Amino acid sequence: MTLALLLFPALSFSFVTRFSSSSLHASSKELSYTSTTCLSSSSATSSSSDGNSRRDFFRNVAIGTTITTGIVGNGFAVQGPDPYIPTALDNQVILITGANTGLGLESAKRLAAAGATLVLTARSETKCQQAIEDVLLYIKEQQKQNPSLSSLNPTIYAVPLDLCNFQSIRNFPKLLENILPSGRKIDVLLNNAGVMAIPTREVTIDQYERTFQTNHLGPFALTSVLFPFMNVSTKTNNKARIVNVSSMAYVAGVAFTKEGLDLNNLNGQVSYDPWDAYGKSKLENILFTKELQRRVDEKNIPLEIVALHPGAVRTDLARYLMDEKDFVPMTELDAKVNSLDAWKRLSLLPLYYFTKSVERGASCQIWLSARQGENVSGKFYQNCKEVNLLPAAMDMDKAQKLWDMSEKMSGFQFNI
Repeated sequence: MTLALLLFPALSFSFVTRFSSSSLHASSKELSYTSTTCLSSSSATSSSSDGNSRRDFFRNVAIGTTITTGIVGNGFAVQGPDPYIPTALDNQVILITGANTGLGLESAKRLAAAGATLVLTARSETKCQQAIEDVLLYIKEQQKQNPSLSSLNPTIYAVPLDLCNFQSIRNFPKLLENILPSGRKIDVLLNNAGVMAIPTREVTIDQYERTFQTNHLGPFALTSVLFPFMNVSTKTNNKARIVNVSSMAYVAGVAFTKEGLDLNNLNGQVSYDPWDAYGKSKLENILFTKELQRRVDEKNIPLEIVALHPGAVRTDLARYLMDEKDFVPMTELDAKVNSLDAWKRLSLLPLYYFTKSVERGASCQIWLSARQGENVSGKFYQNCKEVNLLPAAMDMDKAQKLWDMSEKMSGFQFNI
């Protein structure tokens, strides 16, 4: 695991969030120039007069202090605001994919503690059961700390779902009908499940590149079959929501092209790169969000679709950044870090400083799933605030073409 690879998600995503693409390039050049100046000043010091040496010394100290302050400031920015704690979600039905670990599990815990009825998905019965147990344990711990929650008795269902298997998606509506009480609808669909940076190209049982199907094609198909289950009654005060967990990594999907999303390589059949595949899938999440919002708006359906960047978070999503034998789940890092050799411990430091805890990382999707924020339709959020997007993520022509290709590739007709 290289230091550069560890820093890439946090540093690039944080910089992109705060600057436009043009200022990002300017910032990169400025940093490069500053580094060169530091080196040249150091070498010149030995041959300069005492006065110049002192000036150069204090100048280098000032530069070093400025850079250090910037790094520290960036660290605070990466961390984001304090964890958001939702309240009063009684009678809300929230479905969460990938709910057995990471951001999905943390979202389930806090939404359940707020009184929501949850439908959790994971890839196996065992993982489903474990997710329920983890959420219930969290509720018990919260009740010990907060007597006002003593009467809380959350309703939690769990249903196996494999986004990399279209048959599993086709079977899901029937399973959902069997558990939801008659007449109950989904108020919020949280498309949370995902994978990141799979080292080599892998294909699913449906013969699609795994990142593409897990992060986009599977959620697209799932959303299409769940659309009739969404609570879009005009009698409700709040619109139903579909919350898509994307990422600022979408920038990587268009970093080396002016044309935006490459529709000729959606399946990684022409070329495959782990970060390119991940970045493209996150761009697809945004384009899907915008196209679905456009279509429901045309039909005057009271439904909000929104995408978000959780931040660079310490979750098991990063398992592919290191060899399997060296992988340490982020939830167990504190306990196991002392067993690693000195270099591996040092290489993990950026994961602490330039990443969010799961509690903070889940806050934006929890906030949106609690139906906070106004006029969120079709927008992109980070740290519970709207973030501007690059033109490639607002290309509605590509968004429509992606929709059409997704229907054809998945075999799911998305009827609205």
